[in-house]
Amino acid sequence: MKIFHCILVLVALMSVSTFAADIKPPAFEDIVKFTADPVKPEPSDYFKDFKITKDDLKAVLRGKVVTREHWLHDYSHVAFGDRSGTIALKDKTKVRWFVKPGGLACLIFADGTQIFLVYHKDK
Repeated sequence: MKIFHCILVLVALMSVSTFAADIKPPAFEDIVKFTADPVKPEPSDYFKDFKITKDDLKAVLRGKVVTREHWLHDYSHVAFGDRSGTIALKDKTKVRWFVKPGGLACLIFADGTQIFLVYHKDK
């Protein structure tokens, strides 16, 4: 019975990894509306100039898609400075986005689907 459970867990983990590799962020060209939330006051002014524009989102969307677990545990999450907003796509899909100053981002769709990204800001 233990072997069965181990196999079940391995299959589940493999399917999560495959899913992350198969899912793709929307194309930048499909964005018809971009909105950034107002920047909230932070305990530090260190990231006061960190902003995400529609053009900045282009680099985010070209980022590497990773699993949630990989995103949460294998990267450094910079405290404070997160930016968020929404985009609307040509097909009327609305997507919530948030970007961290250290190069991590997440897209959240209305159906609950989340895409976790690691990106490098264009120079």
